[in-house]
Amino acid sequence: MPGTLRVQVIEARNLPVMDRLSELTDAFVELRFASHFDRTHVCAKTLNPVWNSEWFKFDADDEQLQDEPLLLRVMDHDTYSAHDAIGRVKIDLNPLLLGGATRILQGWLPIYDTMHGLRGELHVAIKLLLFSDTHEFKDSSCGVLFFTHNCTPPGLKIHSLLGFVEQLVVNEDPEFQWTDRLRTSRTSNDARLTLFARLSGEMRRKLGVRAADLGANAILAYEQCFDIEGDSGIVVRGYGTAARVSCQNEDSQCIVPLSPEIATEKDQASWPGNPFHTLLDHLTQFPFYTLKNFPIGFVKKLGGMVSARSVKLLDKLGPDADQPRDGWWHELRTEVKSHAITLQCDAVIGYNEVTSICGDLIVLSAAGTAAVVDSTVLSQTNNGVENGVDLESNFASESSLEDCRPCHIPYNEASLPFPTELKNCGVCRSSKVPSILFTSIEPLNGLPVLDTGCMIQARSWRAKKKLHGDSGAYQVSEGLPFLEHELHTLLVHQLRLHCKNALFRLVVQVTITDHTIVAVATGTGVHLASLPRPHHLNLPPKISEDLRMRVGPIEERQNACALARRRHAFNDKSQNSDDCKDPVIVDEKPINYFYIGELDESKLTDLVGVGVKHSPFMTSIGLLPSESNLLFQDLIFNISAVDARQLKDGCSQALDAVLFRLYQRSLLQGSGVMRALKCQLQLCDNDDMLFYTSAAMCSQEGSPSDTDVLLSPLGCLPGYSISNYLGYFNHFYIRETTDLKTYNGSVTCFLQSFLQEVLTVIKSHVMYIGGNGLLSFTIMSVYVLESVGKNQAQGILNITGDVVKLVPN
Repeated sequence: MPGTLRVQVIEARNLPVMDRLSELTDAFVELRFASHFDRTHVCAKTLNPVWNSEWFKFDADDEQLQDEPLLLRVMDHDTYSAHDAIGRVKIDLNPLLLGGATRILQGWLPIYDTMHGLRGELHVAIKLLLFSDTHEFKDSSCGVLFFTHNCTPPGLKIHSLLGFVEQLVVNEDPEFQWTDRLRTSRTSNDARLTLFARLSGEMRRKLGVRAADLGANAILAYEQCFDIEGDSGIVVRGYGTAARVSCQNEDSQCIVPLSPEIATEKDQASWPGNPFHTLLDHLTQFPFYTLKNFPIGFVKKLGGMVSARSVKLLDKLGPDADQPRDGWWHELRTEVKSHAITLQCDAVIGYNEVTSICGDLIVLSAAGTAAVVDSTVLSQTNNGVENGVDLESNFASESSLEDCRPCHIPYNEASLPFPTELKNCGVCRSSKVPSILFTSIEPLNGLPVLDTGCMIQARSWRAKKKLHGDSGAYQVSEGLPFLEHELHTLLVHQLRLHCKNALFRLVVQVTITDHTIVAVATGTGVHLASLPRPHHLNLPPKISEDLRMRVGPIEERQNACALARRRHAFNDKSQNSDDCKDPVIVDEKPINYFYIGELDESKLTDLVGVGVKHSPFMTSIGLLPSESNLLFQDLIFNISAVDARQLKDGCSQALDAVLFRLYQRSLLQGSGVMRALKCQLQLCDNDDMLFYTSAAMCSQEGSPSDTDVLLSPLGCLPGYSISNYLGYFNHFYIRETTDLKTYNGSVTCFLQSFLQEVLTVIKSHVMYIGGNGLLSFTIMSVYVLESVGKNQAQGILNITGDVVKLVPN
């Protein structure tokens, strides 16, 4: 679908002073799109220039419109020397390609410079005129929508889930090219930002073509990851779940600008075979779903977490550099699939892939939840939605029917290659269930959940020698199994410490550097009535008074846990005529909460930490149906640097202190209730730790936030409805300073200031597109390079989300 892009540069305001003598600026704007270049005239001697230029025209094809961004570079004119750069504005054109969206954009956008930050605003208008193209072999994916949200947005219905789609793109890093030695830092940063934008658009186009070949018009739970491999290059990975979706109510205005033919019954009848295709109907190797939420009945049984890790050596990118990296991920996915088959499961849900890079080493991790699924539920009527399922309606309404079947084991105990402890289900009393359940998804609607859950986080640290090549890879490979075993043990202890028996939305991050390996596991612990009751805590006979005071809340939770079990059992008795036993009474006699022989007071102190008091207010999942009274207030985040020497004294205590500061901030701004908590850990070259956390701050009191643009890690906000979906948001930002002393010599202060500037730019871009909300807000990656001795620091942020138009209910 070729077209003509028209751009008009209107004016700018609040530009910085570039001429010290006149204290003014001679500004003009350079326009770049693909191979096209143009510029405005010079507005002399003013900080608020007005151009009102003519409409610049650029002809482009599908590939250029989807891959290339529009770059507007604001410059200061110099007669006898090179022009000075003031800043630049990058505009993604993909929102203009949506079928039902307006193709005219106009507004103010911040002018951003990688060396000085925000430097004024630019008023620009854009028009896109598209021409119909019936070329059979065109390389376009304009009809495929991308959703970051782990479920389909409200107002849509799913006709079919067509399976796992992935794509990988590689390119050289401009930072490590020989020409970079001749360029300034600003020029080098601008070259990387332009490349990041082009690779992001190219990735979506190629992945969209692959999904369209399956008959899909949307990719759900889409994740796009940039692996910056140093002098080896840049690898961009994208994956998600291909799906066929349409508007829920075809008579009203569609909230998503889908092509009209997608939602018509005529096209549904023309689909080959059964219109509700499933993953098994297509020739695919990996039955994976990246979604974290599912409709009632889709997941029949949960088998547990399955994962695979691999350590590889990086090399220079060659002509076919994508082939070995595709092979690496193919090996991991095959291993994950084999683990699921061992558990007698036919799918892996909540699937995700992450990497950790240090020098010439890369650790690849793939994880998900093995499950038995029933795709025929998509073809059944649900909540009044014919020929499809509106997933969000399943989550928004609290179901009165409890379904314990997903907790029942899908495998035969005798066929497992490892021993496991099984009990009778606490609800139906007939099937077997595990003693503890780990999953990477959110709690399924209908599960017998007895509480609102709390955050569970375990950390493990190991020292390593500074080795390179095969020796370094061998050292990391040998240490990872022991690190994971320790992490699993800590998670089990943390669950029992908080009186929980199931862990949802579990994410494990392994980070390596020259001298350390750190693993952090974050999830949400809940108490399920179908699983065995968590045992009571028996403390060691001799512990300090301070520790005894800190474990006081644990005893209160134990009492609340037992009371909740008894109430659930009483309600179950009143609803069933058959005699049944109280699960609290029939449980075996209490045993020690911990294995006292393995945990001394110091380890118990690390487990308790400061997290016992504030963890019930934090969860890594979204809002449960029972929390419909909570209102979203604001996005809360924190970036903190932790001295690596604290690792030796206690990794858990150091990171607990960071979370506690986030909790204190939430108390000052609201009620302290945080949902969709995300944690990310990075180890710098000097072994310092950077710990980034973000969450949605919620409250039971007050009114919904009235800010111009809402940024939230939640996929949907209580008190709001989505009137229009305006596209996928993926932007990179680079900030560099040569005077770290202005930030008190602190990398933390530098990153906090950098992130505040980025949030300002994000809000302006969301408003420019026509939205007032960025949902599923995620910082995908945080890269930091620092040289404290040289007073320099550089940060790179990658922000993703879904741009929407919100309307208060």
